[in-house]
Amino acid sequence: MIYKVLEIREDLDYGCEERSEDTPLLSEAVLEEADGTERYFKMPEALFQKRSISDGDFVYIDEFDTLQKAIISPDWAKDYSSKEVDVSGYLKNIEDLISAKKQKWVCPFCGGHIIYLGKNGDCDHIACDSCDMSIDVEAKLLSEE
Repeated sequence: MIYKVLEIREDLDYGCEERSEDTPLLSEAVLEEADGTERYFKMPEALFQKRSISDGDFVYIDEFDTLQKAIISPDWAKDYSSKEVDVSGYLKNIEDLISAKKQKWVCPFCGGHIIYLGKNGDCDHIACDSCDMSIDVEAKLLSEE
């Protein structure tokens, strides 16, 4: 599911105690669902900054229960390829999905789940169960020597 970030605010509620030095500074995002319902989501402030998530952005909750910026664009292939992508990690995700080692992989376009649909000729076919993202891949990880 895709959410719109209405506001990001520093989380100041650490109970009766002060925040300890080893506890990361948290921020809370006020998220809006498609039907207008609001949801609150906390994660370390450093992740909001690292992922350049700010008010007005569209996000989804990934398989690690953190927010990721959604790719919402009519030219998503160009926009996705212009981002810094961990290609080795991406290929590892595909390999794990095909071999059934990976059970959950969240679609960066809609927040749905990427699933393995089997062989399509010499390629493996993966797709999202919520949007029209569908890819035939022939990918093998090369060992780094």
